[in-house]
Amino acid sequence: MAGQGTIGLEIAEDLKKVNTVVVSVGGGGLCAGVSVAIKSLIPNCRIVAVNAALFPNTYIKYQKEKNREIDPLAESEPKTGKKPIADGIAVKVPGSMTFPYVLKYVDEFVVVSEDEINCAISVLAQRAKVIVEGAGAATLAAVLYKKFKYEKDENIVCILSGGNIPLERLTECFTQSEDFLKHH
Repeated sequence: MAGQGTIGLEIAEDLKKVNTVVVSVGGGGLCAGVSVAIKSLIPNCRIVAVNAALFPNTYIKYQKEKNREIDPLAESEPKTGKKPIADGIAVKVPGSMTFPYVLKYVDEFVVVSEDEINCAISVLAQRAKVIVEGAGAATLAAVLYKKFKYEKDENIVCILSGGNIPLERLTECFTQSEDFLKHH
């Protein structure tokens, strides 16, 4: 957690004003570390956590602990035998050491679908010329698909982590996101 938290330290040092930090969650190490660092240095900054709808276990546990409604998407994503695009955050059980920090410091928790993650990967590759794996692109998917409310002039940081995506999966992402890219 401490090592991953250095990302939060860099965000606070490098950016003058940050309103929201969006971070993907699997077991919770990245989210816990970043959240502790951000909330220590920028207490009013909002932390939005993102889980993939195919493996929303950390999201569901968080929502239940906070007595919040569970997004139907978290329970509707078809459970196929196909490997999830966001395999880096596809965990069955949240980390026992990290989850208490996620619970304490995360302000909102959202889920994104496989298609939404695919689109975010494509947008990053085609428009920003950055290759990001599904787990990292989930954060941008949450913004692109307005999974949480934000103001037009809000400064949002999406943590884009990991570049481990097979070429054939990247090609699928391009194909599936054509409609989104035409209209945005």
